[in-house]
Amino acid sequence: MKRKFLLLIALLFSATLLQAQLVPAGKGVLKAVTKTGTQQVVKRGVTDALTTNLFLSPTHLPLQNYATNSLSFIPKPTVSLEADISRLEVAQQVLWERITLEQQREFARMALVPAYLSEQVSPSLAQIFLPDRGEDFVANGFIVNYGGTNWVALSYHVGGKVGNKRLIKILLKDGTEVSFNGIIEVAGNAGYHEADVSFVRIPAQWQDQVTALEVAAPDPELPVYSFGSVAENSQHNDFFPVKRTILGQNGTSIRMTHDIPGDDPLNPASISGYCGSPIIQEIDGAPRVVGVFTGHVNPVSADYPAISFAIDLSKTMPILMDNPAYTRTLMFLGEPVAQIPINERLEQMSVYRDGPSGKQLVSMRSMYHFPNNFSYENAEQAFFDTELRSGDVVSFLIKNRHYYTVEYTIP
Repeated sequence: MKRKFLLLIALLFSATLLQAQLVPAGKGVLKAVTKTGTQQVVKRGVTDALTTNLFLSPTHLPLQNYATNSLSFIPKPTVSLEADISRLEVAQQVLWERITLEQQREFARMALVPAYLSEQVSPSLAQIFLPDRGEDFVANGFIVNYGGTNWVALSYHVGGKVGNKRLIKILLKDGTEVSFNGIIEVAGNAGYHEADVSFVRIPAQWQDQVTALEVAAPDPELPVYSFGSVAENSQHNDFFPVKRTILGQNGTSIRMTHDIPGDDPLNPASISGYCGSPIIQEIDGAPRVVGVFTGHVNPVSADYPAISFAIDLSKTMPILMDNPAYTRTLMFLGEPVAQIPINERLEQMSVYRDGPSGKQLVSMRSMYHFPNNFSYENAEQAFFDTELRSGDVVSFLIKNRHYYTVEYTIP
């Protein structure tokens, strides 16, 4: 297939290699340049990203190996980086373009998703817009039933806190598309390891006229499928189904890879709009929603392609709907450190050590898009590449409306 875009390397992503999120959609943010000029831009982006990365260990940069689900390493940049740029499989052109509807349809035709499953899921898809912003498509959502009530689920980082308003388009059972201004009634928090989901109640007059998905716990042995519109001005019949594979689960987070026939692993970096898409498994012959797509870590090369993240609905929805006062125990090396409410999040973790000139920073992790294994029950997993010593002080930066810090000294 001849593509109009050679999808990006995602080594030009903002400030950090491992904190990357969904590539921002936009038209012409970075125009095509000559091959030589593009290579120079990419090389500079690679060097800057690698040398400024806070996650660098003394000699290597940790990355998740999607095939083996184990941590692998690539060397830090050296003087040989110029010669090794081809080894990193940097894109020959850099085009920040949102996928077109025709490209979306072509990808969808190639998808390894059963047609009957797409037909069953599509009536439950929702589209999210910002109020008073017209037809500017923002993200995906879907209709889900909980306790006999039908809701629209969308990502928290799209819907936000309780009281926020979003314009929502849904389909009724007779095929009619309707829109309504929805108010967020239930919400979690943002991040790959948080309850990154918000909920809007379907208006009473349409409660019995919509097709809702049922929630189930994810089965790591079964394939998963995502469904979402990824192009501007998409209609409900324009969505891009993708088959995925579960790599592992930690806490509320589901880590996945993707399988798009005919594509190289760098392609998904420029496909935007998946946030809020349902993650589906076929269980007992019926589609069940197991998660909410929340983002991915951008690829570095064909050996280290994108890793996708979803939020486990079977864990988060009962908490948010039935027990909003729920707190998670933050554990470090088996010791309880703090109780973190569901509407707060662990923003950053740092390790300090006494040195000749006082306390020195040993390692720091920004947790919002932290891609490697982590859970509140085993927070030390975030420092998989750091030698922790007795006397080290671990500082936890917690965010609610404001910030506060909790500290733990390793015995």
